[in-house]
Amino acid sequence: MEEKPKQVTFEYKIAANHSVYAATGAIGGLNAQGQVIVNFFNDRAAIPRKQTHALDEKGGLIMPLLHEEKKGSVIRDVFVGISLPPGVAKATGQWLINLADQFEKLLSSSSQKEPN
Repeated sequence: MEEKPKQVTFEYKIAANHSVYAATGAIGGLNAQGQVIVNFFNDRAAIPRKQTHALDEKGGLIMPLLHEEKKGSVIRDVFVGISLPPGVAKATGQWLINLADQFEKLLSSSSQKEPN
């Protein structure tokens, strides 16, 4: 009978299109297969549809704007959705909580070391 390995080593390869995004939040739920769906987003101000500036005699823009047409809402750019089995979702959630706790401890210890 073949003995099961006692460890595994994962080698991480970075994809050519790998990017890091700043997320201000996430939204999601469960799909029909019981997977946890997490869609990460970033909040930003709406980009104007139109802006009107006056021009000076040399063709330069005169500030402030004469008129701006844009949505009054905040835009949420949803940039990636992740589908996770429930066990992976729980483990990932706990991992994130542990990292946040470590960060808070670092902040706390560094603020205690600062002279008053």
